[in-house]
This record gives sequence, structure tokens and C-alpha cells, in this order.
Amino acid sequence: MPVSTIGFNATITGVISAPVVPSLVYDTRHYTSVTLTPNSTTSYSISATTRDGFPGGQFGSPITFRVCQDAACNTPYAGASAAHRVSANVTFRPWTTLQRNASHTGAVNVSVDPSKIAKAWEWTTPDFSFFFNYVIPVNGSAYLSTSAKIYSLSEATGLQNWAHTPPSPLYANGLGGLTYDNGTVYAPVMYSPPTSVFTGEAYLRGFDAVTGAPTSAAQFHSQGGPFSSPTVYDGIMFYSEGYFGNQVYRYEPMATTWTWRKDIASGRNPDQSPVVTDKYVYHATGAGVSILNKSDGSLVADTGPPVGSGGGGNTSPVLTQSGHVIAFDGFDGFRMLLLDGENASVIWRGDIQQGAQPVVARGVIYNWFYSAGRYSLRAMNEANGAVLWSWPQPAGETDVQNNMIICDNVIFVSTPKNTYAIDLATHQTVWTVATGGKLSLSSNLVLYVVQSDFGAQTKVTAYKLEG
Repeated sequence: MPVSTIGFNATITGVISAPVVPSLVYDTRHYTSVTLTPNSTTSYSISATTRDGFPGGQFGSPITFRVCQDAACNTPYAGASAAHRVSANVTFRPWTTLQRNASHTGAVNVSVDPSKIAKAWEWTTPDFSFFFNYVIPVNGSAYLSTSAKIYSLSEATGLQNWAHTPPSPLYANGLGGLTYDNGTVYAPVMYSPPTSVFTGEAYLRGFDAVTGAPTSAAQFHSQGGPFSSPTVYDGIMFYSEGYFGNQVYRYEPMATTWTWRKDIASGRNPDQSPVVTDKYVYHATGAGVSILNKSDGSLVADTGPPVGSGGGGNTSPVLTQSGHVIAFDGFDGFRMLLLDGENASVIWRGDIQQGAQPVVARGVIYNWFYSAGRYSLRAMNEANGAVLWSWPQPAGETDVQNNMIICDNVIFVSTPKNTYAIDLATHQTVWTVATGGKLSLSSNLVLYVVQSDFGAQTKVTAYKLEG
């Protein structure tokens, strides 16, 4: 949250018998706090901290200083007030990891005009790929990993900046999802099949974001991919892997030897990224979530033993702004779970077959629901899981992509065939394009769609949201 400081002098002349009380007026929707500090009898400083989540572009909101005769400022002194306008150019935090950030919300505070969305460029990988991952768009570059290479593209032109081919032979699904931090792109890479104790030659590798040159490597254990993105929080890296997703790692410095590793009962959910906060690491298994202390990896709480029988999935946990955790119970028909973020107790369970990567914003959770051979998008009240509205897939659609993007007024969803923008007020489709795939959104408001064909040349299409 940016902090602005204003300095000024206030001089009062004449004989005053009533109290002299300085007072501030500001919009609490824009500032988390505004404090007034006297430097002398005639000089003050104001420090203002803005709230997170502003829409992009120019921002301005006044702070008014007044001198009053009482603390409530029912009687201000005439002529003893001054308004100061704080102005800033607000830019979005970049999309640096799975679903944008360490909370995996998939939320971007921008209002989209569907009539202004325009295709910017299209790029096709020169090699065939058996799988691919989300684009990570940062600082004017778009980073993408396939089953064989890591690419950097220019966001402005779509031209290739560089490509890195890890030494062969790569193990099956040997390259994973990317994460960016402080000039380095990180990727899980597996070079050899696992041994009998599942300690194959697997590493989190760092690559210079400008040149693609390898910079670092840190080992992790795994029985094989696919691999999701590591999570970075305040310069510390966390990763979930191991035997069917039963280990959590902390690396500090990043991409070096782990500082702690926590073994957790296997839940058969290896392809997921942990959520990280200033206190906790949330690790999902097929049965729910384990909460670990970020400092030492000790177990705080978990959702307990699984019920029924079943398997895992490839969804990662999501942390809401209210401090709840969204996860899924693979042992109970993939029911969505809303958990207390402090003790992992279940607040509510959703319906069966809610299994895609959810997004959340402003107290509403969005996810796909599968029933009678068809998917529909559901908007659910975070507090109780009640369905607020739904959007059925158009005729001819039979599948969905695993991720979505939620903006202030629309939600972007995708299928293998098409990408849609759905208006959050009318619940109607307001934009569609015949390109489907995995989605991400840059701070320059470029929407990326990575095509979903298996075993083909991967296509990346960029759409400028502002035309």
C-alpha cells in the first residue's frame, strides 16, 4: 500500500479562549489510515496510506485539514481549513504465479469495456508440446513453459525474446508452471525417473528473466509431473510436491537448499501450488487442507482424515479476503470446502462435482458445476455457499478450462473452443472469441489465452482489453 506524506504550516493569530483541535477529513474507501503529526506549534505533517484494490489509472482523493474547537469538529474555526489532493498513477501488481498471486484469487481490479477488446497478436511454438502452462506476464514480457522449453515473448509484439531448452533427457511432464520474482523466472524441472524412494532428479530452477540463462537450482522430491508453480511471498519460495503431493518445502534464499521440509499424509494431489500468508502456508491434498506455520513448517491444523473413498485433483487452495480457504475434498465427490483459515474447520461443503480452480472477489466465489453431462458457471455466496446465479455453457460446449479471471464487472472463462466474458450484473455473455485455453492477464491489460490442444504446437493469443 503506497504511503503519501504532506507537510504544511498552520498559523493562528489573535486571542483564542476556546480549545484548538486539529482535525482530518478523508474518504475511508480510499485510505486505510491518515495520521497528523505536529512538527512544531505551527507545522504539521500528514501521512496517508491508501487501500489495496484500486482500479488502474489516475487516482485522486482529497484530505482536508481543519482547526476546530472540539474533537468532533462541530465548531470549526472560520478560514482554518485546507484541502490537499493526493494524486497517483495506479498500476496493477503483475501476474507472477498461478492465478496471479500468493493467494491464488485470480482477481484483477479493473472494469472491462467488452467493445474495446482487440486481438493484439498470435504466436505459435516452433515445437510440438504434450502439455503447456499458463503465461506469466511481467514487465512487458510473457513467459511460457511447454513440455520441452521455456519461452519469453515480447508483450508488445509477440516476438520471441529467448528460449531455453533444459538438458535432456527430461522426464515425462518434466517442466512445470512458472513463477516470477525480482528479475528471475522459476520453473520445476525433472530430469530423471524417481527411485524406489521417489527422489528423482527434480529441481526448482531459476532463469534470468532478460536472457534466459540458468541462475540457480534447488532440489525437491517427486514421483513425476505435471508440476504446478512455486509460490513466492516476500522473497521466500514455497513448493508442494513429494510422493503424491505429501511434502511442503520452504527455500530461503530462493531456489537453494530448503530451510524446512514438512511431510504430510498423502492425499494424491501433486499438481497444486500452496497459498502463503504472513503467518501460514496452506497445502491442499485430495482430502482437504493442512495449515503450516510459515516460519518452521510445524502443523497448525488440518481438515482431518478423509471421508469415503476417492482421489486427488489438480486444484490449488485459494485464500479469500475474509481469511477463508477454498479447497476440495477428493474423497467426497470433489465437494468444495470453505475452511476457517486459522483452524481448518469446515464452514460449509458445496455440491458434488465442483472441481475446477475457483476465483473469488468481493465475497463471491465462482466455479464450474457439472451435472447431467453439462457444465454451468456458478456464483456462490462466500458466507454460506448459496448459489446467487448461474451461467449455463452455450450449446456445443462439452468441457472447460481449469482457470478463470474475475474483474470488477466481468468474469473471463474458457473452454477448449472459446473464451467468454460474462457480465456480473446481467449474467449474460458480452464478449466471446473462438480461441480457448488457459488464461492470464498482465498489468498492461493484455489477456493471454494459451490453446489447449494436447500433443500439438501450442498457440498463444494476446488480446488488448483497451483496444
